[in-house]
Amino acid sequence: MQDLNKIFRNSLLFLFLALLLLPSCKKKVIENVNYENTVFELDTLNLYESSANKNKQKSSPQYISILYRDLFSTGISGNNLNELSVLFTAQGDKQMATELLLSSYMNMPSVLIPTEQLMRQDVEAFVEETYIRFLLRKPTAYEKEYMVSLIEDDSEMTPELIYMGFVLSNEYQFY
Repeated sequence: MQDLNKIFRNSLLFLFLALLLLPSCKKKVIENVNYENTVFELDTLNLYESSANKNKQKSSPQYISILYRDLFSTGISGNNLNELSVLFTAQGDKQMATELLLSSYMNMPSVLIPTEQLMRQDVEAFVEETYIRFLLRKPTAYEKEYMVSLIEDDSEMTPELIYMGFVLSNEYQFY
């Protein structure tokens, strides 16, 4: 009789523990998504025909934001943009503020600059990509020839110097 009570008590304890743990179990739902009909779109990049089509000067926040995007291929955070915009507004010499910001960005490890070897592998492609990246247009034949010869004839020319030249150009100030 005691064995029967012990078996009954153990069964009751097992049932109690099972009821206690049962709510913690959840059914895992696996969702099947069919990507066959999904369409991914990219923003189209409208290129300018020439620099003459750019007639609006960028404001300081626009310049900072676009510069950050062009150098890091990502957007700047709102807090950083606000902080830098205040510093630009407080600085009387905009050229100096621009050069200091650019210098700071160029020294950051996450800046996206091609290596010199990559630049020299295909100088024409580098020049075209740089024009599109910073000026949103293709170079004219004269600009392309000048930049290619500048890079090929000067062994001291680096992608950093080319990028700095584009960012500090008058055309980069406009959109």
